[in-house]
Amino acid sequence: MASVRFGTPPPKDEKNPALSLMLSMAMTTATYPLTSVKLLVQVGHEPIPAVATKTFFGNTVMRLPGLFQYGKHLVKTDGYLRLYSGLVPRLMNQFIGLMVNDAALDALKSKDDSSLDAFKLEPAETNIQDDLKSFTVETCKHTVAKCVAVVVAHPFQVLTVRMVVQYVGKETAYSGLVSSVKEIMNNHGITGFFDGIVPRLVGEVLSLWICRTLHFLVTKYGLDKEVASRKEINMLMHCHVKSNIFLLNRLAGGSPPNMPIYDDWVDCFKHLRSGGNLWRGSSVLRRTLKDNKKCH
Repeated sequence: MASVRFGTPPPKDEKNPALSLMLSMAMTTATYPLTSVKLLVQVGHEPIPAVATKTFFGNTVMRLPGLFQYGKHLVKTDGYLRLYSGLVPRLMNQFIGLMVNDAALDALKSKDDSSLDAFKLEPAETNIQDDLKSFTVETCKHTVAKCVAVVVAHPFQVLTVRMVVQYVGKETAYSGLVSSVKEIMNNHGITGFFDGIVPRLVGEVLSLWICRTLHFLVTKYGLDKEVASRKEINMLMHCHVKSNIFLLNRLAGGSPPNMPIYDDWVDCFKHLRSGGNLWRGSSVLRRTLKDNKKCH
């Protein structure tokens, strides 16, 4: 039996890359209002007060509004366009990230592919050690490609977050793409476009390795896919929360009293963990206030 590259998605040759990209960007556009609301939740902005409700077991908890109710509030206060604030840089971030990731991955793989073609080598039968080695090498290549893509596209992530979160302080400095770029350059310099990149890289790399490792285990040993996906989502979520928070320098949403000043992303992580907010924004419908003491 020929060796199998575990943890590798289906070959791209079976799909039309342009069509896949268009569908992906269309899906991003369609779901962007939810993304916008989740960003505001992740940075801790709660314009609607929690209400006391009963659980199935009769306990009283403080329930925060679901993301759909949150979205209705944004429409009521700022109109429908508020839900699409930051969409343009979000699409640019996605497009550039995908293009750079694919180009880097192709460049890393071309050397191995050309060597096989030159010597007309066929994959040989392998054991688990060979499979693990192949999996590790391929995942390392995917990691390099992902990191390059994240770094190149990160400035557009910064623009997206700032355009969305300026709603907290009713600011207007980030109303357009050009004005947003000028605002960041004037106040933060070129480094301002890379705020929050460390926790984002950590999250992306962890997500990549967890996802591919679980794919390898599912393929090889039949691990429960539902459990696997849940672990990956939880791990990635709190890295995204920390990254987004670090993009808010000089914004009202990232300053007291809306948010404390953090020394670095580790300090941010410790503060979020102490308050049980690492997975903030992960729930769409049912959100419970962490501190329920006022209910008792």
